[in-house]
Amino acid sequence: MNYFYFKYTPIIFLIILDYFSVILSIYLSAASIVTDFVPFLNLFFYHSIFFFTVAFIINYKLNNYTYLNRSFGLENIKNLLFSLTLILIFIYTFKILLELIEIRIYFFDYYFFSARNIINQVILFSFFSFVIRFLASKLSS
Repeated sequence: MNYFYFKYTPIIFLIILDYFSVILSIYLSAASIVTDFVPFLNLFFYHSIFFFTVAFIINYKLNNYTYLNRSFGLENIKNLLFSLTLILIFIYTFKILLELIEIRIYFFDYYFFSARNIINQVILFSFFSFVIRFLASKLSS
């Protein structure tokens, strides 16, 4: 039991930090675009869960949670950039499909799913992801 706890603790901590990165990137992006941000706070939770689920699945499938070691090198950066590109493509494709099919989903809003906001969110999330993984590699050494 102790082996399991010590082996997966940094990975669980990284996943939690990724979720907080998603929340922070969505909040900063939406606050910079929308002047009256208060009506969108009820959509904030659902959009953050959607964004984090997409980010978690893609990062998990590309093994971005398994390389917590002392070196944060070029291979890790390439994997992370590839996963962030896939996140951007998936969320933007989801936005286009919802607009084409004209399905109304509760958390789908044109401010949260505008092209500018999606790009801002992914850029902010990528910045936070790089910083967190770099600091985790430096702190583990």
